[in-house]
Amino acid sequence: MSRLLFPMLVLFIVFSQPVVGADFKKGMDAYKLGDYATAFREWEPLAIQQDNLPAQNGLGMLYKYGLGVSQNYKIANAWYKIAANNGMGLAQYNLALSHANGLGIPKNYKIAIEWYKKAANNGVGLAQFNLANSYNHGKGVPQSYKIAIEWYKKAADNGVGEALHNLADLYRNGTGVPQNYKIAIEWYKKAAEKGVIKSQHNLAFFYEKGLGVSQNYKIAIEWYKKAAKKGNVYSQNNLGWLHEKGIGVPRNYKIAIEWYKKAANNGYSRAQNNLGNLQKKIAQLEKDKKLPPTVTARKSPSPPPTKKTGFGSGLFVSRFGHAITNEHVVNRCKKVTIGKNAKKQFAASVLETDKRNDLALLRISNMKTASIETQSLTNKLGIAVVPLAAQGLLRFGEVELGENVLVAGFPFGDIFSDSIKVTRGIVSANRGFGDNTGQFQIDAAVQSGNSGGPIYDEYGNIIGVVVARLNKMKVQKVLGSIPENVNFGIKASTVRQFLTTSGLPTKWSKRSKAMSMRDLAKIAKNQTVMVVCHR
Repeated sequence: MSRLLFPMLVLFIVFSQPVVGADFKKGMDAYKLGDYATAFREWEPLAIQQDNLPAQNGLGMLYKYGLGVSQNYKIANAWYKIAANNGMGLAQYNLALSHANGLGIPKNYKIAIEWYKKAANNGVGLAQFNLANSYNHGKGVPQSYKIAIEWYKKAADNGVGEALHNLADLYRNGTGVPQNYKIAIEWYKKAAEKGVIKSQHNLAFFYEKGLGVSQNYKIAIEWYKKAAKKGNVYSQNNLGWLHEKGIGVPRNYKIAIEWYKKAANNGYSRAQNNLGNLQKKIAQLEKDKKLPPTVTARKSPSPPPTKKTGFGSGLFVSRFGHAITNEHVVNRCKKVTIGKNAKKQFAASVLETDKRNDLALLRISNMKTASIETQSLTNKLGIAVVPLAAQGLLRFGEVELGENVLVAGFPFGDIFSDSIKVTRGIVSANRGFGDNTGQFQIDAAVQSGNSGGPIYDEYGNIIGVVVARLNKMKVQKVLGSIPENVNFGIKASTVRQFLTTSGLPTKWSKRSKAMSMRDLAKIAKNQTVMVVCHR
């Protein structure tokens, strides 16, 4: 059935228009019923004797997919070309597909583009969409986001929902246009209403996180459910998460497991991990309930006193008050705040976490994202915020052994002073502890409180995020000696992947001019924030 969906779609596009000849209609009726042999008998004489363009294109479709005749790409292309040369837009589009995919003819994307253009100018929405994609990715034509947007809009006007989705993606990512979540969500909504599943998911995500729109869990859940019921694993997983945590809905582990299982059974690794963790949690809760009364009633020694607050570092990634830090910095915190120092702090919500890579996404809780600008964020915090997502500060490519680095953060919190501190060093290994390829090793001084802070190269690009310093005491037990200046960072590529998954894709940095350490420190001062964990 899936094999026949596309040819049916294409035929309906052209045959929805009035066609001369009752015989052709008879053939079309037979086609709809799956009687392709009758469709062929009705259309072949029309195509040969009357030069009927729809019949010629229809024969091309039958030969292409082997419907009622033996599959033959060459004959299909011959019929397409006859109709295409006579100005039939849909036949031009089909001929373009053959050239693009090498069906019966050598693959040639430049020739495909020529036919896409002819079909697009004849108003074929699918051709307009494919042409837009070609300009978007620079395939067969020079890359031009401006031209891509023009063709996406034309395709959208012709009812191509995917074009609406791609327009939204451009505004979401700031590709070819200024990044604008508000405009992105408008396009996602239009695409979602047309049934584009991934747009339904993205729309839900924007409402859940409050990106370009006021945060609304109710609306988010409605759209998640629409996408989830159609098999979107990301929506299924997110519904599981919301039900597990009781966000926007009453906490319900049973429903959470049901959604996790749907996504997990479809191969989504994050859902598989979430499912496993929740099942372990439930098992532990059930175990605790079964403990003998004597055990549960027994007084345990009072726990040693603990610090009421813990400190870490982070950096802003969007003009809407989003920041990243390490997951271990905000783990088990009753409240999290961020700011330029210990005295100027603002309540923040933990939106996303990645325990495996030790990353967390935060956001200032009382920010009104629908209207906030970078300047407003700057005024609020008292630092010149330069967000990652808009400016593209992450460096593309691997770290290089021996290159200079600068680390920024708030080691020891406010014990010595609550101002930002920087240290310098080099990349001493391009892999982390245990040969972790997502991390690298530096010799710059890192202390408790540096976790989550940025690591810069000598050009002012962010090449990573501080993750941890080596536990010297544990290593001493193994090696018999204490290693010095062994610290680690999370690579920029890992950070970017986390941000993209969290709905905040960022551009790669293009900085290539070496800077003094003094100038690097100034940059760090405007991007780095103190993160406080209130336990």
